[in-house]
Amino acid sequence: MPINPKMSDVRHTIICELPLPEDGDIPNPHYVILKFPSGNTVDLGALCYLDREETMKYSNADKRRKRFGGRKVDLKSLNEDRKSAVRKLIKHISDVLSYSGNRPETVRDATTRFIPFIDWADQNNYRDVISNVNKAKIAFREYVKHLREKVNTNAISVNGAARQQLTVLKLLEDLFNEDSFSHGINLIRTNVASRISTSPPDEKDQSEILCLCESLFDSIVPLVTEFRPYPFQLNVPPFANYPQNQLWIFPTTRWFMHHLETKNKCFAYDFSKGRIFNFTELMDIPECSKKPKNRIKNAIRNSKNQLDKSNSDYHDVHRLNQGMNALNFFVILFLAETGMNWAQLINLTWSDDYTIEPSRQLFRTIKWRANNKEVSFELPGSFMPKFKKFLSLRKYLLQNFKCEWLFFQRGCKRTAEPTQLKSVLNYTYKTLKKIYPSIKPIHPRQWRAAKSDWLIRNTDPSTTALILQNTEKTVLSSYIAGSENAQIQEVSKFLNEVSKTVIAKDIKIVGGVTQSLGTCESYGSPSKISSNNNVALDCKDPGGCLFCEKFKVHADEIDTRKLVSCRYCIQQTAYLSPTIQYYDEIIFPIVERINNILDDISKHNGELVERIIKEVESLGELDPFWAKKFEMLNDLELIK
Repeated sequence: MPINPKMSDVRHTIICELPLPEDGDIPNPHYVILKFPSGNTVDLGALCYLDREETMKYSNADKRRKRFGGRKVDLKSLNEDRKSAVRKLIKHISDVLSYSGNRPETVRDATTRFIPFIDWADQNNYRDVISNVNKAKIAFREYVKHLREKVNTNAISVNGAARQQLTVLKLLEDLFNEDSFSHGINLIRTNVASRISTSPPDEKDQSEILCLCESLFDSIVPLVTEFRPYPFQLNVPPFANYPQNQLWIFPTTRWFMHHLETKNKCFAYDFSKGRIFNFTELMDIPECSKKPKNRIKNAIRNSKNQLDKSNSDYHDVHRLNQGMNALNFFVILFLAETGMNWAQLINLTWSDDYTIEPSRQLFRTIKWRANNKEVSFELPGSFMPKFKKFLSLRKYLLQNFKCEWLFFQRGCKRTAEPTQLKSVLNYTYKTLKKIYPSIKPIHPRQWRAAKSDWLIRNTDPSTTALILQNTEKTVLSSYIAGSENAQIQEVSKFLNEVSKTVIAKDIKIVGGVTQSLGTCESYGSPSKISSNNNVALDCKDPGGCLFCEKFKVHADEIDTRKLVSCRYCIQQTAYLSPTIQYYDEIIFPIVERINNILDDISKHNGELVERIIKEVESLGELDPFWAKKFEMLNDLELIK
């Protein structure tokens, strides 16, 4: 909607925190701005005005409505029927938040996505869209057409349109308690092929972050919980290139200095040796010798006093700061170990009355009760000592405060009551970058992809989905990409195996047994090459031979014709596969393996391969063994 000059900058609003009280009334829905538990707000009251400011695009952060501000409206366009409908909508959203089991952020997102639909409806004269079910159905049908047109003009992606459409559909069906909104409508379907799955980050980047976080966490915890004195040495990994792999810290705002830095703003502290300079040493430093002598003496005295103060106060602010740093480093370790998404992590509650029970092999389940229901998550058994160390750190940081959250924050001065953790990773990575500038940040979704990749490689999709608390479909579509480096290594290894399989035509294999596809170096002793498929090794099965280390192919006419003939027979009968899964897991890998071997033979003699493919597939000149197979299949009328 274009901005009308009549629209007012001044509109009375009230903030209503969700969920609403059971008996709560909404006398003035046109004033209401809903506040979700996360602190984010949605201005539903503006919908009561038929002439209002258009909702800004979510991607345009500079033009978004301020959190507690309302949209501009023409006060004269207030509609009484719409007020009643918005009151009903507000109560419905509150009920969804209370009883649906959906996360508050999910409910907020759905509410936010519903507003552009109402804006579109008002622009297109469907003003009864949230008060009349029949008109709402007509409006939704036209809205789907509108979204499809935006997809066709590349204004939005097909998956973005599908998500918007389904979000509006679900809210309308629930609001009117009517499940026929989509009947007869050609809904926009999600294009799985265009969905970009999250690739696991580079293994080297993962290793550097985890090693650095683990070293710092393990060093800082005893500093704060065991009341170790300053100056204090933190251990850092060898790749950070610090002298003796150690970093001295002091109880100051600038608590450490990179060993390659030359400008020391806290000039009285010797960060390289973990002590305070004496007066003579400072006077020998050119940049310090220019300072007034009194200032140098005061700096030395103040530094000593600061050390004494911090070393005599168990809850000194600098010690608390280091404790919060350790908590933030542990959050990254926890994300990597569990694969939780950020919303799951920050919403984890906690109780000191917890139990640890064995679950699957090498895993432990941590259970406790919160809000009269049992809550749990799984951790690898090897991570349990670190988790218990974190709990001791957590107890220290709380200073007898009560906190329902497992992870929390306490304000910059560390005097505020603990509150739920919000966005902290950017700050943590800034700290890590100061210690090791080459570090590359990895964010929660990437850690989740890395965890999924490890689980897929070492377990199966079902176990992966169970541990990540997702469906198998989500795991396979969103987190199955595999890291780029790992893929390069696997492809290289596979191509090396293919290269070893193809040998020059004049090389003789001593003791070799001629087979239907090539020659076996050691019949009866199969050994599978590195390959992620379900094709079983069997010396009597040509398909299994293709994935055996003992199988060799000469780059000559005889073996090439065997391979091309085999592939031709498979292609003619592939339709007989009992299931799609069988085709994907057995037939397709065999054909691909033959193609790769033929590609390698082409490096020796490309003209030979092209000629034989033409002779087999166009002229029917198959290898004798495969010609008999083909004739048998043809007699059985199994060849299409």
